[in-house]
Amino acid sequence: ALRAARDGAASQLENELARMRAALGEAERAREAAESAARDARAKASATESEWRAQASARAAAADGARRDAERRAAEAEKRAAYAETRLEELRKSGTLVSPPRKSHGSSDDLMNKWRA
Repeated sequence: ALRAARDGAASQLENELARMRAALGEAERAREAAESAARDARAKASATESEWRAQASARAAAADGARRDAERRAAEAEKRAAYAETRLEELRKSGTLVSPPRKSHGSSDDLMNKWRA
């Protein structure tokens, strides 16, 4: 009877140990799944941040390109304006340029009468 009780107690301890090992295995798998989820979340966050930085960099480069293009166009316009002013002054000095008479801003009847005349 003592042996049966001892064997029963040993069997009960073995069963309890098996349940504990199973619970430990489940806990280990849950921990690994949580670690994996955390790694995935960090990777996604890093990828999102990298994508955001790349987009911001592309927008900054586009804005910088547009700024340089606008500066170039403004410089060209300034050169054309300076040339036009110089040329106009040369024509005035040479007497080639005669200022046109001022236009009348009269009524449309005045314009029609001038056209008929």
